[in-house]
Amino acid sequence: MSLRPETLRGVTITGTGMYVPDQIVTNHDLAKLVETTDEWVVERTGIRARRKAAPEQASSDLALIACQRALEMAKVDAKDVDQIILATTTPDRILPSCGCTLQKKLGATKAAAYDVFAACTGFVYGMGMARGLIGGGMADTVLVVGVETLSRIVDYTDRNTCVLFGDGAGAAVFQACEPGTGIHAVDMHSDGELGEVLEVPAGISRNPANEHTVAAREHFIRMQGKKLFPFAVRSMEDATRKCVERAGWTTDDVQMFIPHQANLRIIEGVRERLGLPEDRVYVNIDRYGNTSSASIPIALDELVRAGRVKPGDHVAFAAFGGGATWGASTMTWTAPVPRRRSGRSRRRGGRRRVKLAFLFPGQGAQSVGMGRALADAHESARDAFATADRVLGYSLSTMCWEGPAEDLKKSVHTQPALLTHSVAAWRQVDAAGLVPSFVAGHSLGEYSACVAAGALSFEDALRVTSRRGELMYQAGLDRPGAMAAVLGLSREDVEAACAEASSSGVVRAANLNAPGQIVISGEPAAVDAACEAAKARGAKRAIKLEVSGAFHSPLMASAADGLREALAGVSISDARCPIVSNAWARPVQKADEIRAALEEQLLSSVRWEESMRFLIESGVEGFVELGTGKVLRGLLRTIHKEAASWNVEDPESLQATVTALGSATGSNA
Repeated sequence: MSLRPETLRGVTITGTGMYVPDQIVTNHDLAKLVETTDEWVVERTGIRARRKAAPEQASSDLALIACQRALEMAKVDAKDVDQIILATTTPDRILPSCGCTLQKKLGATKAAAYDVFAACTGFVYGMGMARGLIGGGMADTVLVVGVETLSRIVDYTDRNTCVLFGDGAGAAVFQACEPGTGIHAVDMHSDGELGEVLEVPAGISRNPANEHTVAAREHFIRMQGKKLFPFAVRSMEDATRKCVERAGWTTDDVQMFIPHQANLRIIEGVRERLGLPEDRVYVNIDRYGNTSSASIPIALDELVRAGRVKPGDHVAFAAFGGGATWGASTMTWTAPVPRRRSGRSRRRGGRRRVKLAFLFPGQGAQSVGMGRALADAHESARDAFATADRVLGYSLSTMCWEGPAEDLKKSVHTQPALLTHSVAAWRQVDAAGLVPSFVAGHSLGEYSACVAAGALSFEDALRVTSRRGELMYQAGLDRPGAMAAVLGLSREDVEAACAEASSSGVVRAANLNAPGQIVISGEPAAVDAACEAAKARGAKRAIKLEVSGAFHSPLMASAADGLREALAGVSISDARCPIVSNAWARPVQKADEIRAALEEQLLSSVRWEESMRFLIESGVEGFVELGTGKVLRGLLRTIHKEAASWNVEDPESLQATVTALGSATGSNA
């Protein structure tokens, strides 16, 4: 890298955004396809899971959501973007460019849009181009996005490559700042002599697609890993040192190093050569695998939204990729960190934007016809039901849409049915660019919340909720129980009524839903006695519920044991946003906390009123109920009548919600 004078204007990042598909593919999943194990993959790569795009999602779809989130943070309208630089190895198609396709979807009518093919170094190349364009006065706002759907070019018969790659998108908005601040240096290199080390042999002009290339599996990634490792470590170190020197720093001054997430051994090798402590190097490869050009901007967005990159921090980036290409960059962070718990609304385009919480309903909300209209209108909603049919091995979609009602009421069917409708609804608001600050689900709905937060794959959630319904039903047969809704009585009085009835058996307050709306659960005689005691204390009504067991009570002990085993068989990741736990009425985000909360849930009370009050106190202004019915909206009005809420269960309510919240809908149909 030759030394060049500073640009006429400084260039900085004013907004970041990311999106990863909701399907999680674990090492255990891949072990069913190729000869590998979780231990083998983790030891050699550090990867535990990766994301896979839904069948209807192309690279531009992933990029769209990441870009919308970046523009929102930067408070920039898409019409004000001057250039879109899209780095990818997996465009939607060769012609038109993926950048032009994204430009149309964003409505960035002024922007020049184009693709950069620099493999995993693509985002660093994009940073260099954005710096030159803005610094030289050719543009004021440049949107750089790295996006990959590598699952489309991965050979799932090759254990050496299929374990490495994942899908995702990350974006950043670049704008001018004071000279000498923002980006200090960008270093970009390539060496075509190493082209065959990482390649897709066939598909374009040199080797057009034909029956022979398809039979030889030449349209998939091929890699010579042993040759890559030393080159990757050496090149990333060299480029980083050059940029650090150009910034006038030493490596001791780097407060956060964001490397390309290719392999944990490579990251560790670069870290050790640079002499950086572990807490200054960001690693998320365990959750996403290698997302190529998307890996650096995904990591950056996670850091920014977590408050781990602050104005004044010295940040370095480095990457290497096929081509071969490599590069690095250094900058002093200048963008403001997003407020995490502010009750203030944001404005964009003259419309009010509120801090959102997504809510997911639990068992009891089901009805024949649920989800059909949404599936008819949107392909990704239709795919949710198709996925459920495939995973469960029977036509859940037919049962949801046509009945019979008696089959739909069975817990083993009800629970995955409600999950599927909620996920179908969530996919639509996610595609429309609505992003929650928190998620919460009532009992069963907590599994939908985990899917929306990226902690649990939809497929695993289907398996677990189906098993959960089966276990709860069996526990009800083994230890018959009852439940009743007590209306018009305080929590203290309900608990006192349960204590009075304890001589008749086990009974407790199970669902603490809202003021004056509490459900009790336990042995039938004890529930009856508690109902009478509650009436004597002034309850307006005590209504026995039609249920198959005493849920959220000690009578569910055998079900809780079985559920713990079921949860042990699935992968749980750190969540993208906090999940408010039923059991604890507080947010959880780390994987081990989420697992513990789900394990405890069946035996603990559903502390819904406390959970909603926590969200209100945390500055949440808008609540969106996703899935069947409006029960949670009704409870919310009882808890806090001023809270703004919407629901999404069909195309009409989807349109009303997205319009009210000031975003444009994007149909996936």
